[in-house]
Amino acid sequence: MYLTREDYCMMTKVDVNGTNIRYLNPANCEVGSARGTVKIINAYAMLFSIPFMVLTIIVYLAIPELRNQHGKSLVCYLFGLIVGYSLMGASILNVSMDVLGIECKIVGYTCYYSFMSAFFWLNVISFDLWHNFRGTRGINRSLEKKRFIMYSLYSWGIPILFLLATMYVQEYVDIPERLQDDLKPGIGGGHYCWINMDTWAGFVYFFTPILFIMVANIIMFVMTAMKIHRVQNEMARIMAKEDSTRNLKKEKDKFGLFLRLFLVMGVTWSLEIISYFVGSDSKWAKIFYAADICNAVQGFLIFMLFVMKRKVKQLITNRYFKRPGTPKSNSTNSTNSINSVTTQKSKIFSIPMTTPDQMKF
Repeated sequence: MYLTREDYCMMTKVDVNGTNIRYLNPANCEVGSARGTVKIINAYAMLFSIPFMVLTIIVYLAIPELRNQHGKSLVCYLFGLIVGYSLMGASILNVSMDVLGIECKIVGYTCYYSFMSAFFWLNVISFDLWHNFRGTRGINRSLEKKRFIMYSLYSWGIPILFLLATMYVQEYVDIPERLQDDLKPGIGGGHYCWINMDTWAGFVYFFTPILFIMVANIIMFVMTAMKIHRVQNEMARIMAKEDSTRNLKKEKDKFGLFLRLFLVMGVTWSLEIISYFVGSDSKWAKIFYAADICNAVQGFLIFMLFVMKRKVKQLITNRYFKRPGTPKSNSTNSTNSINSVTTQKSKIFSIPMTTPDQMKF
């Protein structure tokens, strides 16, 4: 009879002859409840994140200054996470769900598509940031709309191909029984409503595409940082000292925000991948359980980064709480002055200084 690695474990045993030779013998091992407890905590953490992601979406749709390319991409990313977190959390807490039923399969495949779409939107954010800082053209609203349509086709369309491939392998491909646990995704296969993360299936169908996306994001992020550094040096040399200082501070603020975004989204998911490989090893399990929970509350962290920052709160105040006739804030006036200086100088630099102004995070 073939047993999976979840049905037994290996324990050391000293040679009966009294030598120092040790053997690995298969044995029945008690599986602790810690992992199940952490899964439940994770589920509640996901559900805790959802209201903060919804609030972030509302703010970015309600404030016109935030409805730019990056704002819309962030909204799409959060929408994917909301659907994925909602269904994942509900399926973990709903112990009565039939793992062989159609409901389980719908939840699992929808979760898979939602998370994959979210990661492709994360890739779009990284690409668009890099593209904006390497371009040589000014603002073109028509081109911006076309780009967003292309981004949408990419981020919503490519995950459909991954979904169809995963469904095909799970539902129609005959795999030898001894390889099924590692090669079958496991969604609705009798044990899980999600991909089987206890075998290689989790790596093949979920973490491999995520890993490629994250590597691409890191490369584009580093290239963007290098470009910003070069532009800042050019600005410091050519522009007047006061104007240069203002623009440098503005660009550093933008880059700092994207650095924090990169850390929140990139590092937490990196730890998730490492946690998958480490598994329930007693030395590292508690550390990566904490990382899993941090990943689950990602919505709260994004809310603090993108909504609770001073500039966004000022935009909300100006739009909904300022009395009619009240003069605009100093920050708005200073932004306008910077834009006017930037327009005059834009032909000097290798990138248009008006392009980064679109990114009003």
